[in-house]
Amino acid sequence: MKVFILINLLVLSLFSQNNKIDNQVLKIGLTNTWPPFNYSKNSNNIEGIAVDYWNIIKNKSKIDSKIIKAESFSKVLESINSNEYNMTINLAYTKKRSEYAVFSDAYEFFPIAVVTKSNINFIPKTSLLNNKKK
Repeated sequence: MKVFILINLLVLSLFSQNNKIDNQVLKIGLTNTWPPFNYSKNSNNIEGIAVDYWNIIKNKSKIDSKIIKAESFSKVLESINSNEYNMTINLAYTKKRSEYAVFSDAYEFFPIAVVTKSNINFIPKTSLLNNKKK
């Protein structure tokens, strides 16, 4: 799975100018349920790898932004689609999401692995995992 920073390129280009436009703040929707990318230890502040990446980008680009803690991942997607949030900072590309969002290059890649008992040597296709216990 590829993880992408979702960026509305038009908004980013507007905010990356040296002067803020009408004192606008870029609204970033995130959940706190995907450690180590975004999580909360014991407060409403979200931290993690994705937030660290974003802080580097916004500081170098002089972008004013606010991270908004969303109640769920589906709320993040809905709010981006409805323009309530301008962006999120970690999201996998899908064709459906590309209908309302613009994606940057990936900043992280995840290999997918299947762990089995030692007496099972190889699983040649994922359909063999259908109806198996999780």
